[in-house]
Parts: sequence; structure tokens; C-alpha cells
Amino acid sequence: MGSSPRQSGWPASDEIPNESWRRSRHIHDWIHAGTADWGLTIASEHQQIRLGDEAIRAEMLRGTRFTSVKVVRGDEVASLHYPPPGTYVFRYSLSSSPGDWRQSKAYRAGMGWNNPLLPVSVVDTISRKSLPPTVSFCSLKQDSLVLSALKKSDGEPSVLLRVYEMEGRPVETPVQFLGRTWVFREVNLLEEDLDQPERDMLRSGPYALRTIKLNFGPGVYHPDPPGPK
Repeated sequence: MGSSPRQSGWPASDEIPNESWRRSRHIHDWIHAGTADWGLTIASEHQQIRLGDEAIRAEMLRGTRFTSVKVVRGDEVASLHYPPPGTYVFRYSLSSSPGDWRQSKAYRAGMGWNNPLLPVSVVDTISRKSLPPTVSFCSLKQDSLVLSALKKSDGEPSVLLRVYEMEGRPVETPVQFLGRTWVFREVNLLEEDLDQPERDMLRSGPYALRTIKLNFGPGVYHPDPPGPK
């Protein structure tokens, strides 16, 4: 998360000391503190964090329209514009678990906190229900993979899935979508084919980002009819 002060740093020393800058972190959804045996995960919608010797602090970062620079023109003081006084609120959660952040899946706590599931439940008994009580819309067997995007292709009847590996492990998993295992092609971010054959197993290296295309063309997908089998 950190960087060498020789490579980067705060350019204006009168704005914030470099030592203070090195303790700042811009997080995405979560931050984990712990050892290989135990850890604490903070899931938060607040992204500016400062690390202290014995504390993790949430900080407010002022927007570009606010400034603490004092400019005096004659008898008038200008350019002092601070955020308005008031109560500023953000949401967070704390959870602990044995093991390091990989074992505890700390990133899931952050993603789940900021992107909660929206359940839709039908509890009436008026009509017979054709769907099972629970079902996975999209499933990847390897639990270190994160599905970051799911969309229809812009130019053809296909569905695109973008996944990335989170824990530094090799990837090998089938792709299950709408109740069946699919063959797929890999594409780039522009949805262009990578001139690779179709396959039924996603294989990749640690921390890899992959975009795959499931072909929904005519005759490719025929869902089973509803009702008992």
C-alpha cells in the first residue's frame, strides 16, 4: 500500500509533511489489521484512512473548492473557504476472525457492506412456484475470484463476465451461469476476441483480471421447462 518517498510524495511541504502523507491510505471498501493468526477487518464507505502508532483514523478530505490558503488584497482576506460546520456521518462495521486477511476473506466484508444483496422474496401461497427456493445466478468454483462486472455485449447476443483473482492464487475453475456450465471465449476490455479457442475451464495466474464472453446466440441456450422432472 505504501510507496518509496524517492518515487512519490506530497509535492508541497507546506501543505502536509511527507511523514504524515506516508501514513495516509486511500482504501476501497475495507482495511484489515492483524497477524497470520488473527485479525480485525474494518468495512467502510469512508475511503480516507490514516494509520497511527496504535490507531486507525478516518479522515475527511476536503474537496477542491475548499482551500486554507490565505490571500489578502488590501483590507480584504480572500480564499479562506472551509467545509461548513455540521455533523458528517459515514457507516462502518467491525469484524474479527482467526487467520490472516486471505483466510478471513476480509475483502468480502467490505464488498458486502458497500454492495449489499437486495433479496426479493415471494411468500404467498396463491400460485405454484416453478423456481427452487434458492439458486446461484452465476457461480465460480474458486472462492478467491471476485466477479466485478456482468453485462450484455454491445455488439452481439452475448453476456460478458469480468473477474479478478484476489488472494494471489492460480486460477482454475468452470463457469456456471443460469444453472449450467458454459464454454466461453476470452476477450479484452473492448470486447474484442483474443483469437483463442473456446474452452470450458478458466485458467489464469495470481491477481489476474479476465473478461470472458458467453455466447447467447440462437440455439445455444435452452433452459429446462418449469415444473417437476
